[in-house]
Amino acid sequence: MPFLELTPASQGGWSLYGGRIHARVPATATYLPDPEEDEEAIDYRATLTLDVVNGRLACTQLTLQSIDDEIPVTSDRIRKIPVGEFVAAAAELGGAFDYYQRAGSAYKVTKSFSPPPSDFAAQGMTDDALEQISQLYAFCMATGQKPTGVLAREYNLPRPTTSKWIAAARRKGILVDEHRRLPDDFIGDPLERRIHEATGAKDGG
Repeated sequence: MPFLELTPASQGGWSLYGGRIHARVPATATYLPDPEEDEEAIDYRATLTLDVVNGRLACTQLTLQSIDDEIPVTSDRIRKIPVGEFVAAAAELGGAFDYYQRAGSAYKVTKSFSPPPSDFAAQGMTDDALEQISQLYAFCMATGQKPTGVLAREYNLPRPTTSKWIAAARRKGILVDEHRRLPDDFIGDPLERRIHEATGAKDGG
């Protein structure tokens, strides 16, 4: 993972997947090259502005500063900047997202995502299993991962099964593909309903 410093937004942001995730954006991620620790370190200090685009974390602005006066910023060097890797590392660091995960009949807010237990699908397509897969789906999509790939690799769930379960979660209203920009003065609250109130979602849709 590249060495990054992440500064999330203190207010506003986005409500993703019906309030499952509060994205604290725009956030700033700063890459600090350390050639002694990373042989492939780039020659620039890179500052990324991160925001939500189509429901996932993305870089919307990139600023480069040479760490050596004798190394200019050139188009060839810019093309070698691993922007996607930086965004993925920023998502993994934590701080850009608050996760609202169900624990029994209540929701808890966490700064880091808690994946479903390894046997969450053992009892078949129960509502609890659909809740678990919905949580994982929202997390993967928001952080730029492929849910079907993660479920196949980590849980040995075939892709057709994953697609069927996700479709069922949508039909039952467990998985909601709704993203809303929050007011600039919204400071966050551990209850999902407060996100909906802040966005004016009075009809539950």
